[in-house]
Amino acid sequence: MQINGKEMSLQEFERAEGLTVRGHLNLTRSMVERIPNGLCVYLDGCRNLREIGNIQVSGNILAAECDNLQFTGALKVGGNLDFRGCKQLKGIFDGLEVEGDFIAWGCQNLQYLPQGTRIEGEASLRGCFGLKNLPDNMRVGYKIWR
Repeated sequence: MQINGKEMSLQEFERAEGLTVRGHLNLTRSMVERIPNGLCVYLDGCRNLREIGNIQVSGNILAAECDNLQFTGALKVGGNLDFRGCKQLKGIFDGLEVEGDFIAWGCQNLQYLPQGTRIEGEASLRGCFGLKNLPDNMRVGYKIWR
């Protein structure tokens, strides 16, 4: 793959920390398994993606249908966060702040959202059958769809 005009192997990309990308990096349907800390990408359909650590993005995170996705850190998103259809996603444990909408339709195994979860837009949680309780101090700016 090319990043900032230089060739980088999949393994080098997965091990990189603090990587800055100029322009777009689209990994839709790629074989990537790990996203380096601090990177923003479009992830729709990355069925092999298993882990995202601490990540802060000024725009959107679009990670629909990433079947094996788990989080090992906190998420801070300046736009929308879309996990629609991430069937194995069990929880976000270290922090969740979303300036836009949080979309988790069909995340049937989602069981946990962290205390202090803050979503400025809508929280779309339809089909999240494992999510029995929401955090007591969860703040949602507009509406929760269940």
